[in-house]
Amino acid sequence: MSSTTSSPGAHNNVEIDGQNPLELASRFMWFPWPRARRRRFETMPYAPLVFEGEMNDYDRPLWNVLHRRALIGVDEGCWLVVDDLLGEGPHTAVLRWHMLDYPHERESESKKSAPPTLIQRTPAGEFRISVGADPSVLKRFEVIRGRDERNRVQGFASPYYGERLPIPVLEVELGGLLPLRIVTAIGLDRAVEWRLADVTGGRQRWDLSSEAAAWTLELAAPGRSADRILLGCVRSTPEAG
Repeated sequence: MSSTTSSPGAHNNVEIDGQNPLELASRFMWFPWPRARRRRFETMPYAPLVFEGEMNDYDRPLWNVLHRRALIGVDEGCWLVVDDLLGEGPHTAVLRWHMLDYPHERESESKKSAPPTLIQRTPAGEFRISVGADPSVLKRFEVIRGRDERNRVQGFASPYYGERLPIPVLEVELGGLLPLRIVTAIGLDRAVEWRLADVTGGRQRWDLSSEAAAWTLELAAPGRSADRILLGCVRSTPEAG
């Protein structure tokens, strides 16, 4: 269990090719040292918070994959998380989101073009999380809770040393040629609809909407040369229907 809680699978992170980039050197020490850096942290019009960073753990042989993440808080109850996996050639990736241990269900798949969405009902209200990527690379959207199998332990939290509790963990598996972009939308007590509206010159325009407002976000093309992921964010009020 100790090695599991220290692996990428125990965090809200992306695991590449089913492998841990670190090796256990002693009971509490892993090598090489994890490396990450902040690339951006600021506020901008109609986006209260923008954070961008990158993790270099997989950016070496055998993978040569740089992981960049943007956290975009468009308002207090709506967040967008953009994960860019920058590299070359075919790779697999598993994005995980660890959730509270409350009832959950997958939203109806009646909207075939909409990203798969998981709804969790908590005392504070509904929590919605949806994950989108190129449909050709999206392989699996699954919740795992308390799976205790050799080399496949998943769906636990460890609030204290030596203790573990079962929790639901959303796993989203993808596979294809890099670079690859994964977009996660998180809505607190509200339904958030979103879609990739346009791609021009590699730049992407994403439209998000809820009952309260709508947003248009422009994202740079995924690439190592990009100095930022979020290029702009414009907020509008939905027209009365």
